Amino acid sequence: MKTRLYPPRSYWNKKRLERLELVGYTCEKCGRPDAEEHFNPNKPHPFYEQGTPSRSYLQLAHKRQYEKWNIAADCILVCFWCHSDMDKELRKKASSNSSTPVGVVQVWVYYQGSRYLAAESRRFDDLFEVVASFEEGMKFELCPEILMGVAGRGLYRRTSEGIEVLKETGVCRSFSAYLHEVLTGVLA
Repeated sequence: MKTRLYPPRSYWNKKRLERLELVGYTCEKCGRPDAEEHFNPNKPHPFYEQGTPSRSYLQLAHKRQYEKWNIAADCILVCFWCHSDMDKELRKKASSNSSTPVGVVQVWVYYQGSRYLAAESRRFDDLFEVVASFEEGMKFELCPEILMGVAGRGLYRRTSEGIEVLKETGVCRSFSAYLHEVLTGVLA
């Protein structure tokens, strides 16, 4: 988990407690209770016949994977197992021709007058998936880094047809056409 992509921990804890009270301290997908006790029979314990005890606590999860930066994003309270299932659903298997490394591309979004780090992509398919998830009208910026130095900047707006270029510098000048082509293929 990249903590830079999330709101401050103090806010996250408060939001989790509010959600726990709202949903009655149970997983919203399967109904498991918060702080459920489990025993591991593969790890013997002298005081517990069933094995070593542990507790699983409910987790606050984003309904939309790439809205970690959004403090007002829709969230759901789930157990570890349901959270894992949600993550599996959101992950796509990389195809061999779209997993070419791109260094690191930081994806920033502009929301309610502020700039937030939405994702850090190291592969083209991850980058395209992030951009495709943005709602129409969303203003975003790509900051590619190669050898830990910024190699350009691209400022764009998501449209129903793909993207609108607002400003491009450096390596992003040649990237907008490719990005638009991929997105229109994704949307078709």
